Amino acid sequence: MDRGEALQWWQTRWFVALCTFLAAVPLLWPEIPPLVDLPGHMGRYRVQLVYDQFPHLREWYNFRWSLMGNLGVDLLIIPLAKVLGLELAVKLIVVAIPAMTVAGMLWIAREVHGRIPATALFALPLAYSYPFHFGFVNFALSMALAFLAFGWWLRLARLGRIKFRAMVFLPVSILIWITHTFGWGVLGVLAFSAELIRQHDMHRNRDIPWYRDLIGAWIVPGFFAGLHCLVLIPPALLMVAWRSGGHVSGQTADYFNFRAKILWVVQVFRDRWQFFDIASIGVLFLLLLKAVRDPNIQYSRNLALSGLFLL
Repeated sequence: MDRGEALQWWQTRWFVALCTFLAAVPLLWPEIPPLVDLPGHMGRYRVQLVYDQFPHLREWYNFRWSLMGNLGVDLLIIPLAKVLGLELAVKLIVVAIPAMTVAGMLWIAREVHGRIPATALFALPLAYSYPFHFGFVNFALSMALAFLAFGWWLRLARLGRIKFRAMVFLPVSILIWITHTFGWGVLGVLAFSAELIRQHDMHRNRDIPWYRDLIGAWIVPGFFAGLHCLVLIPPALLMVAWRSGGHVSGQTADYFNFRAKILWVVQVFRDRWQFFDIASIGVLFLLLLKAVRDPNIQYSRNLALSGLFLL
C-alpha cells in the first residue's frame, strides 16, 4: 500500500488511540475485573506482599522467589501495591492488558500493510480471548508485550536500524520471557518469520520463480534470519536453568494434536454464550475466506507465514 495516500478515518492516530481506550472500557466499572482465576492470583499477591509481616502465614504457605518465565504481574504488583493498594494496582494492570493488545495489533497491521486495513478491526475483539477471560494474566500480559515488541521489530527493520534493534531486543526478550514464557516464544516465531520474508526479498533471484531457487530464495534467507534472531535466544538459557532439576514437574507434548488445536481455535472467544462465541469466530473465518477470493483484501506474507509456524 502506498504510504503517501490520504489516510482513511480508521487509519489515523486518534482512531488508534480511541480503539486502545475502548479496549479498556469493559473493565473500568467493576472494582475487581471479573476474570475466573484473578481472585486466586490476588490472594497469592497478598501473601507475597505480607509474608514477612505475619509469621502465621508460614503455617499455611511457603513463599520463595525463583527466576522463572511467569512473573509478570507478580513483579509489577510490588511497587504498584505500595502506592495504590493491591486491588487498584491489580485492576490497573489488568485494564492495561487488552489496551496494549489492541495497540500492538494495530501497530503490526500498519507495519505489514503500510496502512491499517479496515479488516484489522475485526481482530481487535481477540484482546478479550478465552485465556484472558480465564484470568491467565501473566500469559495475557506477555502476549500484549509481544505484539508491541513485534510492531517495534518491524518498524526498526523498515527504518534500517538493524544494529539498534539487535541491541534493544536483547533486554526486551528477557523482560518478555520473565513476564511469561509464551509471549517470548510467540515473539520469536513472529520475528523469525518476518525476518525470513525480509531476507527472502533481499536475496532471491527475481528473474526465476522462487520454487526453482530454493537455496537463494529460502535456505540462505533462513540462515540470515536466524542470525538476526539470535538476540532473542538468551532467555532459552534461563529456561534451561529454570526447567532443570528434580523440582520440575509436568511435560510439554501434543505438538501435532491438530484436533486439540482446532478446538482451541473454535473456543477462542469462549465465555458465557456458546452460540454467540462460535458465531463470532465464524465471522473471522468468513473474512479469511473472503480474503482468498477478493483482490481488494490482501494477506500479509509476514503474518501468513507466522500463522503457519504457530500451528
